[in-house]
Amino acid sequence: MRSILVVGSCSNTSDDQFVKLAENLGRAVVSVGYRLVTGGSNAEDNVDLHAARGAAAECDERSIDLEEHVLSIAREEMEVHGIGRIRNALGNGPIAKRYSLVHEASAVIVLGGSEATEDYIYLCEKGNRPVVPIPMLEGASRRLYERYSENLPLTIPEFVNFEDFNNVNRRLDNEKSLKKAAEDAVSLARKCFSGTNVIFVATPFETKFNNVLGAIKTAANNSETDYFVLRIDETKGTSRIDDEIEKQIQNASVVVADLTGLNPNVFYEFGFARASNVMAISIAEKKTELPFNIQSLRTIFYDPNDLQKLTDEIVRFLPDSSTTT
Repeated sequence: MRSILVVGSCSNTSDDQFVKLAENLGRAVVSVGYRLVTGGSNAEDNVDLHAARGAAAECDERSIDLEEHVLSIAREEMEVHGIGRIRNALGNGPIAKRYSLVHEASAVIVLGGSEATEDYIYLCEKGNRPVVPIPMLEGASRRLYERYSENLPLTIPEFVNFEDFNNVNRRLDNEKSLKKAAEDAVSLARKCFSGTNVIFVATPFETKFNNVLGAIKTAANNSETDYFVLRIDETKGTSRIDDEIEKQIQNASVVVADLTGLNPNVFYEFGFARASNVMAISIAEKKTELPFNIQSLRTIFYDPNDLQKLTDEIVRFLPDSSTTT
């Protein structure tokens, strides 16, 4: 199971936004099937307690094992929040604890934070762990976001742009915006540690294809390989749209193209993937009449009223991690 470490703090313990955002981060991590990792602190000004509470609430609502989805690594002399599984750090000092936490995580999300949080960021960069800052609060996360605006570090994959991080930087003026900011941060963390395991989806932008996109995302989650699913309207690139499409396809390990309706843009993306030697999976609604020159290609025909079968078929087609590197 992938793990996401959430670190940070807020000097203003009465800051309701900090508490609710931390709780939503814990919920968002669990909701995508990952393990939340915290430093175990029970201090009100620390993200650990509030993120763990949010994760615990999500586990309770989903009736899933709390100890499997919340892990805290703490020093022996600490007062811990006691939520989920608690494990001792590899050593007694603060650096040993931070190293243990970073080592456990696939990615790190930073909210607020003090000088101690800067140490986590340093260890992440040394340990090749991507870090996602939530910049709406003052502190280490804001400083890291400003540094990213000038230059992204090598721990961030090439197909991730600063605009992706800017998308997390939103106004926090209601419950919905807090929830969305947390979900965006977790989604970006997933994108950052997915490496080359990206599925680029080419579909028309009509509303009816959103359910197809959802079925593909479900297939990615059900696959043994941790794929990140991307459609061009979900990117924030600054280059021309056709250049951005070609870049995203070349960086993907798999392209899934929905040929329903014989959309010329989708056909271009499908053809470009094949010309770029990127694995291309073609799908289409049943009764779609494909052009004769691609009828010989294996296509998954689906019933829009039974997308579970489409999900199952895509899972069978997807390569495992040993064939995507």
